[in-house]
Amino acid sequence: MVDGWSVGSHGPAVICLTGCNGRYMNDTSRRQRIHELNVTLWVGKHGIDAVVEELDGQLADREFVKVKFHRSARAGRDVDDLAGRLAGRVDASVVETRGHTAVIER
Repeated sequence: MVDGWSVGSHGPAVICLTGCNGRYMNDTSRRQRIHELNVTLWVGKHGIDAVVEELDGQLADREFVKVKFHRSARAGRDVDDLAGRLAGRVDASVVETRGHTAVIER
């Protein structure tokens, strides 16, 4: 096992996510689940401070949270930076960013 990844010559890589309770998920399945997520948190003109508690609550209930950063929240800033700052406030990590959307996990 290297950095949480199962290394072998057969089949896809396998990863156990934090809190997976012994269940393993292959990388393809994980990417598919992330892709199918609906946005459940929107960051607007009040910025990331206004949504920290809501994100913390959602991460307590689900594995991933998809966050959309509206133009007023971005104000010329990079979505990667905003998502990283938001995730850091709730002791989580950014799985991916795409356009104005980020996926966060704990």
